[in-house]
Amino acid sequence: MSKVTWIRTCLIYFSVFLTSALYFAPAASQLDFIDILDADIKTVSIGVWIRTVAYCIGTLSGAFILLLGDKLTLCAFFLIIASLSNGALSIVKLTHLHYAFNGLLGFGCGVIEPAMLTAISDMWKEKSNSFIQAISFFCAAASLIIPLSISPFTSKSKSSDQSLVNQTNMTITMTDASGEESQIWIPFAFIAASSVSISIFMILLQCITKNEDLKKCKKGWKKELSKSFKEEDERENLKKLYTFLVVCLLCLASLLFSAIFGLFHTFWIVFVGLIDLKIEKHAALIMVSASSASTFLGTIVGVTLSFCLRGSFIYLIITSIMILGSLFLLIFANSSTTMLWIGAMTTTFGFLSFPSTAFNCLVERVQATNFVSSLFMFCNISSGAFGLPIFIGNYIQEQPMVLVYTMLCFSIILFVIGVALLLIDSIKPITQKEINHKKLSIKLNFFELSENHQVL
Repeated sequence: MSKVTWIRTCLIYFSVFLTSALYFAPAASQLDFIDILDADIKTVSIGVWIRTVAYCIGTLSGAFILLLGDKLTLCAFFLIIASLSNGALSIVKLTHLHYAFNGLLGFGCGVIEPAMLTAISDMWKEKSNSFIQAISFFCAAASLIIPLSISPFTSKSKSSDQSLVNQTNMTITMTDASGEESQIWIPFAFIAASSVSISIFMILLQCITKNEDLKKCKKGWKKELSKSFKEEDERENLKKLYTFLVVCLLCLASLLFSAIFGLFHTFWIVFVGLIDLKIEKHAALIMVSASSASTFLGTIVGVTLSFCLRGSFIYLIITSIMILGSLFLLIFANSSTTMLWIGAMTTTFGFLSFPSTAFNCLVERVQATNFVSSLFMFCNISSGAFGLPIFIGNYIQEQPMVLVYTMLCFSIILFVIGVALLLIDSIKPITQKEINHKKLSIKLNFFELSENHQVL
């Protein structure tokens, strides 16, 4: 591969890290937003909801937006939008502007992330597994670094009674008269400036290397088209069936995993406080931090395994570990604190490796188009919209183990999906090169047409 490809890959990784940083930074600053907006927690929560919904819309819209021009250039453009929106969140004091910038931030991040996956896949082709897997490492790094980076700049209250819960209207009023004011605009501005710089560099690189890329693409397309073939109707139908099954199974897997991920991070602290062991909140927070460290370690292991194993086998390993962790929780949650820690860390070990692994399973089998990638990412974040957290929230106080039951059930289904993928591989009708044939024909015709237009 050329130096330009390596430079683009590094830029994509930086962009993934910064996109995750842009998305995680507001989550680590919720209490500061209460002070900045002079509002209650409900107002800030609405902003979080708007950002999540906008992210979902962005993932689906990205399939069509990325058809308008160069993929990396458009990603850089939306990264700039997300960066400016993120920076504005730390200083705006009007609620409607807070909502608007949350929406822009979520939409921009939603467009970027699936595009980065397809960009890596397009650049590295059959060698893309390890590079796609590495994306999870940079997401995990952002989730660890950003909260630690923002913490010194958050508002510090000296009052022991900092929050008061009003039972009648379910709002939280912050009293911070003797504390220091929030300075989260400093890390937010740094993240935004870094993102804008990377975006500008990416746009310049794409402009400089555009002609060279077109020449290489034309040469490659002609080479592919020289190997023509004829497909029978029955074979074509089998290909469509295979593609449909693979996409449906992996989108379902992405949806179920996002449910497990969301439920754990939403209800874990509540869960450990309600079980028979009655873990204190401070210990529960430390347990969450330990689980995050386990997740980060899992991304490193996932990248390492991707050099020697197919995505399908890594998928089965991750889901097996999730099942094992859920079984630990099922058996020992009410009897052993040590096993509770082990169960939590085991369950979360593959949390950030799973999306990249599942996407690798997709790339190994079908063409990862913009639409397919966007649909996959939409499923990866949209589980909360189906009311599952509300269902768990209604029952967890009376029956805390409902959280473990749900996670174990979904983990088993994920494992079954992995086995099903291996089984339906037996009906895979054609090679990846043949799948790309029609697309290459269209690209070459368009390229030659544009050249003729320039001559005229």
